[in-house]
Amino acid sequence: MAESVAGDIPTYAGVPKEHKFKLEDFGTRYIQSLLNPINSTLGTKIRTAWLEYEGGETAESRFIRDMDKFECMVQAYEYEQRTFGEEDLEEFQGAHGVGKKTQCALLCQKFGFQHISLDDVLREKSDDLRYPHAKFVKDCLEEKVEVPTELKISLLERKINEGIGEGKKWSLVHGFPECMQELLEFEEKVQKTNYTLLLKCSAEGMLRRVGRPESKARGELDTVKKGWNVEVENRLKVAEGYFKEINGDGSIEEVHSEVTQVVKEFTQDIEGRA
Repeated sequence: MAESVAGDIPTYAGVPKEHKFKLEDFGTRYIQSLLNPINSTLGTKIRTAWLEYEGGETAESRFIRDMDKFECMVQAYEYEQRTFGEEDLEEFQGAHGVGKKTQCALLCQKFGFQHISLDDVLREKSDDLRYPHAKFVKDCLEEKVEVPTELKISLLERKINEGIGEGKKWSLVHGFPECMQELLEFEEKVQKTNYTLLLKCSAEGMLRRVGRPESKARGELDTVKKGWNVEVENRLKVAEGYFKEINGDGSIEEVHSEVTQVVKEFTQDIEGRA
């Protein structure tokens, strides 16, 4: 059940055992947090059973662990038979430090849009004692564990609807999506097609924006050069007229001038589709 939140992390992914345990631990804690309002006893039982399984000290837990390994072997065999051993899966990382937050703030000031920073929303909810998952979100942030996609989507949807209720039909969201799962769930549960403005700049420019000179961050430079999630970008490009890309290497003023023009085109486009 922990994998339903943390995802299925294979051995070859190179994730340290301690970190894998932490991710799955937070998965069970999220499930427990979901169940607490309706059946706290069940949530506790599920978490206790998972800890027993992870410990592997009882005969039952050792049997289940063996069956889990056997099931993985069966899946691997079936997958190999279907693809003739030719298929592979890859994961990508998104890049930071291109000036998204700055440009969002300037655009909202100019056009009266609602500005939503997912990181800010999560921090806000982690301190909201009325929010049922506040402690869980706070633990995720403190332990640097990814908040479940389902939870992110529900918080974004709520924030967007709050803006609509205040008369702000447009919301600028930055820091989201970072992976295909987030994008697909947002499209399914909130809104199918969304206008996207992608700021791209060189790896050196990203480090400069976050105050990390290349001479002092050569290790980080290689990570940053991996760039934006290409899989997400390609999907966003499918909807004609909804996607624009801008070079973010210029000054704040230069980039803002280009960004403003694109946003004007977006607003004109939606008026034409109405």
